[in-house]
Amino acid sequence: MSRLFQKLRRRDSKLPVASEPGGGRRDYIADEIRKRRQRRNNDAEACDVTGSPIVTGPAITPAAVGRPSTLGMAIPSLVVVGDRGESIPQELTRGIEPSVLRTLTPQIAHEFGVLPFRMDATTISIAVAHQPSLKLQSEMQWVISLSADRPRRPIFVRIPGPVLAQCLEVYYPLHRNQQLLPRATELAGLFSAGHAASGAVLRQPDPGPATVRGLVNGILMKAVYRGASDILFECFDAEFRIRYKVEGECEYAMTPLPPTAAGQIVSVVKQYAKLDIAESEKSQDGLFEMKIEYKGELKSIQFRVAIRPTINGEGCVIRLHDNSERRPKLEAIGADPRTLAALRRVRDHRGGLVLFSGPTGSGKTTTLAAILGECDSDRENIITIEDPVEIRLPGVTQSAVNELKGETFARMLKTALRVSPDRILVGEVRDEETAQLVIKAALTGHQVLSTVHARDAATVTTRLIEEGVSAFNLASALTLVVAQRLLNRLCEHCSRPVDYPVEVLLAEQFLPEEIATIRAREPRGCSMCHGKGTYGRFAIYETMIVSDELRTMLAKGGASVEEALRRLAVREGMTPLRRRGLDLVKKGTVSLQQVAELTPLMPADVLSIVHFETGAPAAGVRDVPALGVTSGNGDGRQIAATSEPPAPPGHLRSVESTWAEDPAAFRDGWLEIQ
Repeated sequence: MSRLFQKLRRRDSKLPVASEPGGGRRDYIADEIRKRRQRRNNDAEACDVTGSPIVTGPAITPAAVGRPSTLGMAIPSLVVVGDRGESIPQELTRGIEPSVLRTLTPQIAHEFGVLPFRMDATTISIAVAHQPSLKLQSEMQWVISLSADRPRRPIFVRIPGPVLAQCLEVYYPLHRNQQLLPRATELAGLFSAGHAASGAVLRQPDPGPATVRGLVNGILMKAVYRGASDILFECFDAEFRIRYKVEGECEYAMTPLPPTAAGQIVSVVKQYAKLDIAESEKSQDGLFEMKIEYKGELKSIQFRVAIRPTINGEGCVIRLHDNSERRPKLEAIGADPRTLAALRRVRDHRGGLVLFSGPTGSGKTTTLAAILGECDSDRENIITIEDPVEIRLPGVTQSAVNELKGETFARMLKTALRVSPDRILVGEVRDEETAQLVIKAALTGHQVLSTVHARDAATVTTRLIEEGVSAFNLASALTLVVAQRLLNRLCEHCSRPVDYPVEVLLAEQFLPEEIATIRAREPRGCSMCHGKGTYGRFAIYETMIVSDELRTMLAKGGASVEEALRRLAVREGMTPLRRRGLDLVKKGTVSLQQVAELTPLMPADVLSIVHFETGAPAAGVRDVPALGVTSGNGDGRQIAATSEPPAPPGHLRSVESTWAEDPAAFRDGWLEIQ
């Protein structure tokens, strides 16, 4: 057996190793574990690494913990920590020592779902998501003996699965982002003044790390691994910046480059998108696709390129879209029960006009795709007109607008009405002609879904009326209006409580009666959230269901129809965006500053109607500017959407404190918190 260990050590550390598809080194220890498992698949009796049968009679008990085995290695201790609100091991949030992480390779950690986080002279603590089998215990004991300088007793600590997955991404990234891009010293001579961009040179496929094309490839790959929605190439007088937009906020992709790099990098992007590299004074748009391996599977990524001239040179923005993503489900967008019931009714009943509002990047396309994705495309003729097509839906005829060739929303909608559609999705109502055609299509029996840029649900009607739509026709066609926003969820590991002045809370439209129940928190930043203070995003919805009374009021029109519609909709059960955001602030799910920035204030008459959980109406509202207090402790950012976000995974307390408090809680080597 010792010869096998020596062979594996020499094989893994000294000899050249093969590269995996993802660019990493081949893990011979993991290969050996797989072979051993395959040889044991048909065995009825489990065996450890020595080939000796494991005793399955008496289970491991606390008294047996640390007792040396016949090989001189300690018997593993099995510990489970429950999820009733205890804190997770502090090493996971404060940082794990590199010497501990080196005991396992990323391939082993991801394949077997284990994470070492603490090590001393005699033990090593390993986090798992499920109860480890005897095979896993013996294999981990063997692997640790290969990398450690002395035998150590493994202690398996069970933590929630989502927490473990997040930790593995942080501490054992399969694709280390810092290796995708060359160092600044390697690029020093590449973008010097005398190193001009050459079309012939850039056309040669040179994936090396010290070439412009290799640098661009690394930037694109890192954007996919980072989960970025956009890549920004910005040219200034003194530098050329490359930034990612990750979940609504920008972050640097690498150290800024000299301004001479702008022309060469943008030229490579133009070549990928098949644009004119000689044209530098006009805006250009294009796209290209790449297949990138990520987490063991090939992802088809579409990159939409927008080139624009600036005073310092050409700027470029690339928007990423994953074509391999599965279509969203209505249940998965996390809408509140009232909104979800309304969207299901839209799915089940054809006819009428359904409008969504919100700024760019607020999740409108995802919500629309969730509705159409659950329609019966085998029995219905569903047509979409988008700019561009972002989410591909099987069984749905999807078309992209091309204004350069005259294929506008209005023209394509006229054509669509001649092919007997049952449902039509119009990407956006931008002009009077499109608005008139949308109303006409809804009045003639088709179901039309579209988006309008407006601050809330009631403002949508005003926008359409201002674009020339008759209030009477709009009232006859409109069935549902939904406004939505995306908010960043505070990191559960590092966010901390914060007390705001009463004046600030009242200014943000909290009730005086509920101030005592507010449990506001602010972002801070830790290794689990990449120092941002937030992790993940979710949507909040403001849903205006057009009832008969609302329809009658809208048909009358008038200068104050928007305010009247808003008041009536709130009386009928609509919750404004600001109120939904404040409810989440009370629970400590989002920050108050983010809600103040992204949701509009409620008018005084609407605020007086809104009832809170206490049942008391609002009163005494002051019309003051939005929140002007910043925490200064970290930047918040990061589609799973939900107005009532799911409860975060439970925390875990340390094994040592639990053992000290109640040694009798260990049963058969496991600590079960009931």
